[in-house]
Amino acid sequence: MQRITLPLLFVGAVLLTATAGCPGGGGGGGGHTPVASCGNGEINGTELCDGPAFARGQACSGYGLADGDVQCNTDCTLNFATCSYQDYCTANSLYNNGACDPCDALGGVRDPDCTAACGADGTCADAYDPLVDAYTCRRLGLVDPDCGMCGNRILEGNELCDGTAFDPNTYKCEAYGYYGGQVKCRTDCGPDFSSCLASDCGDGQVDGFEECDGADFNGDTCANHEGVAGTLSCTADCKVDASACVAPGCGNTFIEQGTEDCEGDNLGGASCETLGYVAGTLSCNEGCHFDESQCVAAGCMNGIKEATEDCEFDGATPDLQGATCGSLGFVEGVGEVRCKQDDCKFDTSLCKAAGCGNGVKEPGEDCEGSESTQCSAIGFASGTAVCSNCKWIKTTCVQGCGNDKKEINEKCDGSDLAGQSCESQGFGAGTLSCRTDCNFNTTQCGAPVVACGNGKLEGGEICDGTKFISGLTCAALNLGGGAMKCTSECIPDFSSCTEPDVCYANGFNGDGLCDPCNKWGGESDIDCACASDGHCDGFWDALAGYADTCEAATGHRDPDCVPYCGDNAIQAYTISDTQQIPIEPCDGNMFLPNYNTCQNFGFTGGTLKCSNTCHLDFSSCQ
Repeated sequence: MQRITLPLLFVGAVLLTATAGCPGGGGGGGGHTPVASCGNGEINGTELCDGPAFARGQACSGYGLADGDVQCNTDCTLNFATCSYQDYCTANSLYNNGACDPCDALGGVRDPDCTAACGADGTCADAYDPLVDAYTCRRLGLVDPDCGMCGNRILEGNELCDGTAFDPNTYKCEAYGYYGGQVKCRTDCGPDFSSCLASDCGDGQVDGFEECDGADFNGDTCANHEGVAGTLSCTADCKVDASACVAPGCGNTFIEQGTEDCEGDNLGGASCETLGYVAGTLSCNEGCHFDESQCVAAGCMNGIKEATEDCEFDGATPDLQGATCGSLGFVEGVGEVRCKQDDCKFDTSLCKAAGCGNGVKEPGEDCEGSESTQCSAIGFASGTAVCSNCKWIKTTCVQGCGNDKKEINEKCDGSDLAGQSCESQGFGAGTLSCRTDCNFNTTQCGAPVVACGNGKLEGGEICDGTKFISGLTCAALNLGGGAMKCTSECIPDFSSCTEPDVCYANGFNGDGLCDPCNKWGGESDIDCACASDGHCDGFWDALAGYADTCEAATGHRDPDCVPYCGDNAIQAYTISDTQQIPIEPCDGNMFLPNYNTCQNFGFTGGTLKCSNTCHLDFSSCQ
C-alpha cells in the first residue's frame, strides 16, 4: 500500500478513511483522538466510525481482514477484535514497503521500515497518519532529521500545522466533514477539531449540511423538487427523499393551477353553473381541461326556466309554469296566456284586464256596461234598476218591510216566510212567524234540535264538519302531524294523523282501564272485559262521546261501575298527585267543572240536567 501524501489529508475524513485503516483490538495506539463530534453518529474529522456509522462499511472483508464485522470503539476508532484475521498491515502488505506504518496499533507488530525511513536519508518520512491520529515516526520516539521541528511555529516538512502556521485554504473544518468553525493545532502539530461545528442528525432540527432532520425540512417542499403535490420524507442520514412527490402532468389526479382545469373526476368544485351556464353536466377531457359540451347556456328556449324568465319551452311546446290570465291578475277564464320565444316572458295580450267596464261581470260586480234589470229580479217589488260603475242603481225600485213581500235584505215579510219553517231554522216542530222588523220569530218553535252535519257543536257531539271540541288535534293526542277529520256521524277520524292509533300512541292498550281503542283507530283494548269481576274498568271521557268508555267500546256499561251512580258524588281514578280520571260526568246535582252548563255544549241557554243513570241530559237546553 502506498503511503498517504500530504495533500490528500485535506480532502476530508471520508477520503482519508477510504485509503487507510484505524487502530484495532491488536493493541498499540498513539497520539490523540479527535473528540469534537465523536458520539454524534456521524463521520466527522478523521473518524472512520461513529456509533452505527462506518466510513468504509462494517464488514471485516472491506479491510482485508477476512470474516466478521468491525466494531466501533467509544473513541470513534475501529476495533478489529471480532475479525477472523486481525493484522491489518499483513493483510494489506504494508510491512517492508519502504514507508513507516503504525502496524503495532493495527493488530500487528512494529513496522521494521520505520527505523530506516525515519533516519537521515534526505527525505522527511514523519507524516501525520489519520489511522492513529499521530505522526508515524514521532509516535515511536523516532526523530527524522530531514523534517522540521514541531513547535517552532513554522510550517515545514510534512506538518499539517505548527502553532498558528497552517494553510488557511485547506486546513479548515469544512475539509473534514464539519459545517463551520476553525481547526486548531495541537502541540504535536496534529489537528484539533474541538472548535469545529458538527451536524446533529436526528435531533429534529436542520443544521450544518443537513437537508432535513426528522420533520424539519427548513421550508423545503415537493414544489422545490418539481412536484405538484405529495410529501417529502427525511432519510436516516438527514437527506431529503422526494420519491413520494407527484410529478407534474395530466393524469396525476392533482389539478395544477395555470395549466390544468381538472383531473379525471376531480373538477375542483367547478360545475356548469360556476362556469356561467344554467344547467348540465361538466366533465374533464383527456387534456385535463373542462369539457363543456353537455352544459346548457343561458337563454330563452333552452328548456330551463331561469330567474329572469316567466316561462320556457319544452321543444316547441310552451311551459307556462301553471300561469293563467287569472293568476296574473287578469279576469279568470277569459283569454289565454302565451310565452314569447324571444325572451320567455308572458304574453298577456289575449287576457282581459280586471275591473269595472271591461264588459265581463266579475265577482263583486252587480252588472257591466249600460245594462238594466227589473227591480223584482233583485229582491224588490217593482221598478227598473240601471247599471252604474258596475252596481245597480236601485233608487227607482219599490221596497220596504211590511209590504207582505220578502225583498232583498229581508228574511221574511208578513206572511211571506220564503218557504222557511221551525225545522229549517234548527228548532223542533212549531209555528214560525215573521216579526215587524222582517226577521223570523221562533218563540213558538220547539227546542233546538241537535243535528249532526249542521257545522255546530251541540249536545254530545265531539265534532261537526270543521268544528272540534277544544284541544282535539293530532298533536294534542300524541299522534304526530296531520289534520283531524270528522265523519258524517260526527265522530273524529284520526286516519290523516301521522300515527292514527290513539291507544298505541299513548300506551292505553293494556294499562288496566278500558279504552274504546276500536273506536280510536286501533284494535280492541284487552282491558275491556267490562264484566262483573269486582273492578270498575270504565271511565267517563269526552272522546268516547261524552260517555262511559265501556259503553263506547262494548255497548254496555261495566256492572261494577253502576253502583257509583246515585250517591250525589263524582268518583274518579287517581292517576297521579295531579291527575284523576272521572268515572262519571255527573251525579244528582253534581257536575264535572267545565261540563256543568248547556253553553258548554253549544247551546245558547237552558238548564243542563243529570239523568238517573249519571248521563248528561240536554233536554232542557235551548
